[in-house]
Amino acid sequence: MRTLRTVTTVASCFVALAFSFSAPEPKRSENANAYPHGATTCIEGSNGPGVELFLKQDSRCEGKVSHPYLEVDVREWPIHKSIRIGGEKWAFRCSNPKESYEQALSGNVIFDHVEGNLEDGTDGSYELRFSGGRSETGHFKVECGIPCG
Repeated sequence: MRTLRTVTTVASCFVALAFSFSAPEPKRSENANAYPHGATTCIEGSNGPGVELFLKQDSRCEGKVSHPYLEVDVREWPIHKSIRIGGEKWAFRCSNPKESYEQALSGNVIFDHVEGNLEDGTDGSYELRFSGGRSETGHFKVECGIPCG
């Protein structure tokens, strides 16, 4: 009788453990992977003047921008404190290098400190809306900037 109870208990634990490993991951919020770190590059030539703002998950300044990231293209000079996505101001989401960009349908980017350029750093917030009602919102700090203008 005791052996049967032990076998039943062990079997029940094994089944529960198997179900916990095979259960799907809970759906994460769109904002679970916020993009708190920013880097800027200049837009020049026929596409400029302006600034590309890369919002990313890591704070690395050198090398290529890591995935995933958000890109905001502001084709105006000087840069204003409040940017409304549309017209000459575009935003994209790029999840990984093997997928194409997804353009934001609308949104806002607010720079808390900007004096016409971003090379001295700034911080701010973003709210970008994509197709299907998905959105990205969060706060960022520009840590890597290139002088423009």
